[in-house]
Amino acid sequence: MKKAKLNALPPEIGRLLVQIDTRARSFQIIPRANPGKFPAKNPFEKMGLQSTSRETPFATFAELQAFRAKAVETGFQSIATGALIGWEFLQREHHIYTAFQAEHYRPDNHPGHVHVVNPKTNRGDWTPLFNKSGEPLYPDLIAETGRDEEVAPDRGLDVAP
Repeated sequence: MKKAKLNALPPEIGRLLVQIDTRARSFQIIPRANPGKFPAKNPFEKMGLQSTSRETPFATFAELQAFRAKAVETGFQSIATGALIGWEFLQREHHIYTAFQAEHYRPDNHPGHVHVVNPKTNRGDWTPLFNKSGEPLYPDLIAETGRDEEVAPDRGLDVAP
């Protein structure tokens, strides 16, 4: 599709095309990390989509919550959690599903933190999960990991069965 035509589309169509492009990229990334578990041929390959120079509209928190609710409703909890990680820690889907490790979340040597790595530079920082008063900075994410709200910030991750 030509750039002028794409810019003339309503914003929701532009967002849809961005989502399609994101899924197309994921079919290039995830199968390499998980050989034999995904189709050999990318179903989104050669769809003829072209990017534009217009600014990509950002999702709202309400849109994130709607997406997450639908993902959970349809049985894709990990996708809902991944979307929340992307939102809270500004991570790309490639890093969330291929490089983020359980050891990055509240290890013994950093019990109140998560190790967030910049996927472009591969440099990371320990991001606090709680403020100085012990209140969670990311309550939805902490709740979603199965943590009991009564667990103090100085303990490791308690995963729900």
